Amino acid sequence: MTISRKAFIATALVIVLVLSSVVVVYAEVIAGSATPPQGTVTYSLNNAEAGTWSTTLTLSGPSDPWYSRLEINGYNGPVTVTWNLQQKTGFSSWTDVSGAATSTLIVLSGNVQNVYATSNGTYSSGNFNWEQYATASGTYRLVVTVMA
Repeated sequence: MTISRKAFIATALVIVLVLSSVVVVYAEVIAGSATPPQGTVTYSLNNAEAGTWSTTLTLSGPSDPWYSRLEINGYNGPVTVTWNLQQKTGFSSWTDVSGAATSTLIVLSGNVQNVYATSNGTYSSGNFNWEQYATASGTYRLVVTVMA
């Protein structure tokens, strides 16, 4: 069975038209989405809620305890926050530290809010201590992902 050139072109145009409408619908969903939350990871040596939290931290050695929190704004609703510790392994490469990840389930208020590396995100003396995983000298970072 042979398809005429006109039938082939017509079929191709219908396929292109259908795919174009799918792309437009997808683009409309993305364009209409809420603004993603904005956040900054901060660190503390003593885990004091009202203490000093900074975007960088220098330890005296690998046995120093250190803690983290996410200062976040711009989303209202339940989220899962995933905390993943990485060690710098090259000029611009990072490697996940085995076992050094935790997650937090919390309902964000839409206002500026501190989320701690605890199971429910609230401040606790049991805030996740990253010292137990940063056992070697080096440069570390936390990659924090917020998923609605």
